[in-house]
Amino acid sequence: DTSSDPSDIPSQIMSLKTLGNAAFTSADYPLSITHYTSALSLVASSSLTLSPLYAPIYANRSAAYLATKRWVAASWDAQCAARADPKYWKAHWRHGLALMSMAPRIERSKTAVDAFRRARELCPEGKRGEVDEMVARAETRLREGKDRVPMPPQCQQS
Repeated sequence: DTSSDPSDIPSQIMSLKTLGNAAFTSADYPLSITHYTSALSLVASSSLTLSPLYAPIYANRSAAYLATKRWVAASWDAQCAARADPKYWKAHWRHGLALMSMAPRIERSKTAVDAFRRARELCPEGKRGEVDEMVARAETRLREGKDRVPMPPQCQQS
């Protein structure tokens, strides 16, 4: 019962996060999404403010959405994680990954480049090479114009 003791809500949230992490590690992504969603629902229904403490829950649910190819949901949760903690590098990283997984569009590539650059500023040294690779991929996609949507034939000048 999550409504019994309001002072216990933070520990209930962290317990649900732990369950979500265990499900994710076992590749049970739908179950991990359920646990992370329950944790975030507790945050939303309580008087707790969205603090940096909860950014990893959004980022972890974003990772589960990425694993299930739910790109828009992954992008949204990554953005929520970044709003909760602008210095949490994984939030920016997962936002970029989600955008690069969607159908190419110029604005998505621009935003992915920005997200990956921000992740590079914040990530641990050991992750820098991987982040640099994704910055380069996003920049290349943008530069090559692979995001351009061709003009429908009926709209082209003859």
